Amino acid sequence: MLKFLHQNAITVAISLSFFTFGYVLGKGAFDLTPEQEVTVLLASAVCGIEILMWSYSSARRTVLRRRLSLQPLG
Repeated sequence: MLKFLHQNAITVAISLSFFTFGYVLGKGAFDLTPEQEVTVLLASAVCGIEILMWSYSSARRTVLRRRLSLQPLG
């Protein structure tokens, strides 16, 4: 997982900066209560973890397909 994060560090950094910018803007524009802020942060964390795990599993499937295509049939 750390190797995957290292290889995709630019994507992770861009995603985090967009989230931070959007959260700061949204917090000021919508005047959220503390409970709503916690809900937004938890939902964002769940979505971020889901996207990370999807990307990781997609990369693993690509590697597996590449390995399977290199093995002789028989």
